[in-house]
This record gives sequence, structure tokens and C-alpha cells, in this order.
Amino acid sequence: MVASQELSVQENYSESMRVRDLEERQKLLKDRVLLLGENLVDIRGEVLRELSSAKKDVERLKDDVERLKDIIKRMSEEIDGKARREDLAILQKQAKMFDPLKLATLEDVERMIGESKRG
Repeated sequence: MVASQELSVQENYSESMRVRDLEERQKLLKDRVLLLGENLVDIRGEVLRELSSAKKDVERLKDDVERLKDIIKRMSEEIDGKARREDLAILQKQAKMFDPLKLATLEDVERMIGESKRG
């Protein structure tokens, strides 16, 4: 019977060691899970900050693009409103051919009509 009691004590000791090992493993797993949770919270905060910063950058870029579009539109309208060099050259040639300084004034025309009626 002593041998069976020793065997029973050894089994109890062995089982209590297993329970302690399991409790230790459970504690280690719990600590790891808590650490992972803290890391996830930290990473989430960092990602949210970076996302917010990226959104602000995108908004600034959108504003810059809109301003650039407006500037280009205004410049395009101004360019369309201006005469081209070729157009100016043609007008200068036409003005030289027409030579407005040699044209008769209204008074000259009336005088010429009056002279032609008299004569």
C-alpha cells in the first residue's frame, strides 16, 4: 500500500506540475495578447495620423490644381484676346497699301462735288 500511496503522491505532484505549467503558459499567452493589443492600438493611432496628414496633403494638392487651372484658363483667354504677330503684320501691310493719309476728307469731297456742279 505504501507503494500505491507513493504512486498516488507522484501522480498528484505530476498533475499539479502540469497545472502550474498550463497556468504559466496561460499567463504568458495573456501577456503576449495584451502586448499585441497595445501594439495594435499604437499602430492604429499612427496609421490614423498618417491618413489624416495624407488627406490634408490631397486637399492642398486639389486646391493647387484648381488654382493652376484658373490661371491657365485666364492666360488662355488673354492669349485669345491678343492679336498674333502674323495678324499685325497683315494689318500693317494693308494699312500701307491703303495709305489713309492720302484719302480725301469729307470737306474735300463736298468741295469737289460743288466744283463739278458749277463747272
